[in-house]
Amino acid sequence: MSNIISQTEITAAIHRAQAKIKAEVTGLQNISLNLQPLGSVLQNVSSAAYLSGIKATGDVHPQQGIQNISNTASIASSTDWSNWKPGDAAAAAQTADGGLADLLAAQGDVIQGISDTTLGVIGNVISDGLAQGSSVDEISRNIRDFLDNPDRADMIATTEANRAQTAAASEQLDAMGFTQFNWLAYDGACDECLDQEADNPHDLSDDQPPGHPNCRCAITGAGEAGLASES
Repeated sequence: MSNIISQTEITAAIHRAQAKIKAEVTGLQNISLNLQPLGSVLQNVSSAAYLSGIKATGDVHPQQGIQNISNTASIASSTDWSNWKPGDAAAAAQTADGGLADLLAAQGDVIQGISDTTLGVIGNVISDGLAQGSSVDEISRNIRDFLDNPDRADMIATTEANRAQTAAASEQLDAMGFTQFNWLAYDGACDECLDQEADNPHDLSDDQPPGHPNCRCAITGAGEAGLASES
């Protein structure tokens, strides 16, 4: 069996690790701020939080899951990263080829003053950035080619990249057998988002981040995965 771990498996594994070690690891909150691809996460979290995320790569098959974090370093060193590239293919697929318009419609949101054609182009820009592991700032700079308002480009990049990553995370949690999620409010979150976190857990069918423009909240699985297909 190949021991090369896909980006989707890494992302799903990090979700599982977050639920278990958020309270113990300083800086792990930053992993959930944007659910950025792992390459971008490295720029924002402490080494302890990063290694804890790497630990979760050993948990991609729940029946063989590791229930503690004592051997973080050995897990990281034994993983074959030779073919790994930064990027979040699952999130990228959410906004590509008209997907951004579909995501907005599903959540009842609208980006005012942008034509359907431009929205499609922006969705593809976001998709390309997520696929390549670009930062939100990099995605924003590329969106500015189609908008003459840098602040608005920043807002769209932050909000819609988060929307795509949350949608991908939700699909992964569902596939893993979770029926509920926890809303993870980022540092400096608004009262509305803090209330969402206080009301955890939520059903997967409930509203998910972003809760508003520039929202950087995230989700993680609540409870235990059903894993019906694994039994």
